[in-house]
Amino acid sequence: MITFSFPDNVNNPSENMELAIHKIFDTEVPDTAYCTINFHHPGIEQHSSNVGAPGRFSICQRPAKLNTGETIFRILETMAQSNKTVNYDSEFKMELIFVKAPRGFGQVNRTKTQHGVYKLGDKDCYCLLRSILLGKAAADADDEKRRNKETMKKERVKSEHLQNLLRLNSTRPTVADMEKLLRRAKIQTQQGSYSIEDARDIYMRNEELHNYRLVIYKKQDQDLEALLNIGDKMTKKTIRLVLEKEHFEPVTNGSEFLKKWNFCDFCGKKVSSLDGHTCSHKCHKCGQSGYDECQGIY
Repeated sequence: MITFSFPDNVNNPSENMELAIHKIFDTEVPDTAYCTINFHHPGIEQHSSNVGAPGRFSICQRPAKLNTGETIFRILETMAQSNKTVNYDSEFKMELIFVKAPRGFGQVNRTKTQHGVYKLGDKDCYCLLRSILLGKAAADADDEKRRNKETMKKERVKSEHLQNLLRLNSTRPTVADMEKLLRRAKIQTQQGSYSIEDARDIYMRNEELHNYRLVIYKKQDQDLEALLNIGDKMTKKTIRLVLEKEHFEPVTNGSEFLKKWNFCDFCGKKVSSLDGHTCSHKCHKCGQSGYDECQGIY
């Protein structure tokens, strides 16, 4: 919770408050949360219908709508118009309370995965950028698990390590992180949406992604197809994204995802079963011939 207050005899919100709001939304606030804004003052009589508390005016907004600070000031004006006796004095306080999206708001829990897909729930224009960074963190977690598999208990440690890595590394990529990818690719920020071609340009012009393979699947009903598959197929790090209804989400468990769809990345299509499928006798582990000798698994 963040609280702002005003000194006595201030008629309008100060520029300092606006700068503070900009700083908070640029650096501290998860853009997937909801923000409840409470204005407290003894002169407040009319308030939002969902609060019912004298002396308080409340409203709930997504931070994406607040990150310029302008929306907050419009809310202030609305509150002041219906509460003429409110003054911006030492008794006036504004609280910003950030919470995860509650049930009933039509949002998907960020921590939930379905068949290896990390359900973002955010349907803003940056879902492609957010998914790339989360997919990158997931690929790093898988690589860490592979390199330490002799001492790690596979599923439990993988799950714990993935959650820790996502949380510490890229759980909630900042706007600055995402726009850095766009600037390097010479793509305009804050445009309405981003396409598969944008994803290709982002990959090609961000050297930090070149150690990974990028695969984007399009999901439609019970059909799955690979729209983009770039990078070295021999690399052990793969960033996988799913595009469904113009919304991108990252795959954080590639094995579970591919088995669910019986999808072979080497063939680039669905197969009858991945069990025993060798892609013309090429190993799913190393990409070379001699599957029986290598005993590779995808």
